[in-house]
Amino acid sequence: MLSFIKQILIRTIQAQDTETTISFGTFASPFEFKYTSTEAIIDAISDIIFVGGMLLFVVIIIIGGIIFITAGVSVENAKKGFNWIKAGVIGVIVILLAKIIFELVKNVFL
Repeated sequence: MLSFIKQILIRTIQAQDTETTISFGTFASPFEFKYTSTEAIIDAISDIIFVGGMLLFVVIIIIGGIIFITAGVSVENAKKGFNWIKAGVIGVIVILLAKIIFELVKNVFL
């Protein structure tokens, strides 16, 4: 009986000595600066501005559409909604042209 208890204690001590490591992959710090060149920084900033402009375009079109749809018989509110939509379309054209010009300059000069 004592040898059985001794074997259990030895196995328990051996099990405690071994370490089990669990890995969930690699973790990159959110504060790590991953841009190494000025070109990469400018490219990242232009992408952020482009995405922000596109999101703003969607919001402006939705607001203009709601104003236009809820105008009813009011010509003034219908014009106001149409002006919102027109401003959104002009804005997205400006954003697209700016992105195209930026990419052309980047590919030609950098």
